[in-house]
Amino acid sequence: MAVSTKSHDRSEEQHFQWPAAPETVLLARRRAATLLDADRQVASLTRADILLVVSELVSNAVRHGVGPIEFAMEIGPDHVHVAVTDQGPSRPPPTRWPAATSQNGRGLLIVDAIASAWGVTAEDPGKTVWADIALPNR
Repeated sequence: MAVSTKSHDRSEEQHFQWPAAPETVLLARRRAATLLDADRQVASLTRADILLVVSELVSNAVRHGVGPIEFAMEIGPDHVHVAVTDQGPSRPPPTRWPAATSQNGRGLLIVDAIASAWGVTAEDPGKTVWADIALPNR
């Protein structure tokens, strides 16, 4: 696992890198929980939403991308920024409602419902899928 830190005005962006493997979802979620717990000002419902977004974005990178996967998170004064980068060339498909019987296809709909903004940035190689989650009452 590679780790780096970038300092910004009032927060630090933490970067972690793991292989594209199923256990990476758990590692990213645990790392995000540790960072949120260190902040001590993130409400428990917001914390749960942030961890769900982390799980969905990393799961998509593991399932559809090409490794290694880089996970970055920054806790700002009014939002948390989450970014997941993989080396795969494809962009996520447009969000659409899956069939009622489908077991997949809801991840980005969940991210869209929770995040105040989200998107995809092309990288060379790969892409970054990012989301901003508002921090109420901070």
